[in-house]
Amino acid sequence: MEECHITRQTFYYHFEGIPEMLRWMLENDLEILMEQCLAQKDEESALRYLLTVAISLQPYVERSVQTAYGKEIEKLLSELIDDFFEKITARTGRYAHLSYSERKFALRYHGSALLGILHG
Repeated sequence: MEECHITRQTFYYHFEGIPEMLRWMLENDLEILMEQCLAQKDEESALRYLLTVAISLQPYVERSVQTAYGKEIEKLLSELIDDFFEKITARTGRYAHLSYSERKFALRYHGSALLGILHG
């Protein structure tokens, strides 16, 4: 709050607490990340870009999950990563040939892999 030059009252006017602020930040950042992934020349480049971002964020995620909000942050990351892959596949048509349960399994696999990278 000091760095942003706002009062606690202003912070709590906009957010219920730290987890809600993190959700807002991550949702915005994931939208940008999705656009940057989709802007890559091919799927391999997009995956390489995504993995590079995940590796660079790993120290921050590791510190975040070691805080008092660790469990909430892990749940939030999992939900947002699942949502990210759902949106990417919807926009690209990837896995459209799979059944709903097969697509869910593939997306869960990708999400778990990304979470694993974020946890180091």
